[in-house]
Amino acid sequence: MADRVRYQQADAEALPFPDDTFDLVTCQTGLVHCPRPGAVLAEMLCVARPGGRLLVAEPNNLTGVMLSPHAVSTPIDELVALVGLEARCERGKAELLEGDNSFGEQVPALFAALGVRDVRVCLNDRAVAVLPPYEAPENRAWIEEAESSFAPQRLTSRFHERGVRPPP
Repeated sequence: MADRVRYQQADAEALPFPDDTFDLVTCQTGLVHCPRPGAVLAEMLCVARPGGRLLVAEPNNLTGVMLSPHAVSTPIDELVALVGLEARCERGKAELLEGDNSFGEQVPALFAALGVRDVRVCLNDRAVAVLPPYEAPENRAWIEEAESSFAPQRLTSRFHERGVRPPP
């Protein structure tokens, strides 16, 4: 595909492509770093051809703190302090115009405000980035923790340890 794909660095608010160029325009975890993500989405719409698709995958990083595998066993006061720290960091980043780490929640409404129809939303509260090399000890540890966190017997035992019925 080398003859069909190329990388080009550009200002996301002023892409160097003619309008109506691409069948697919995508952005993954990039808008959280933009001071004006609405301007970036508007530019993505411009370079997408009529009938083309926009695919945007953006997180809500604040929920990641609360839903990590360790949150279940972290004492409540520590978890609340951690969430508070994360929220302060996110607000500071936004005030410095360096983006919004939880922008993902706003994407559907912003698409609607830009006139996009047929918006489909998929939520995933368990996304964790693990980058190659996957065999590295620290990555193996992440992978094994994630796999064991979702094993039915581990989830069931976690609930039983706390005297709570697991969800169906």
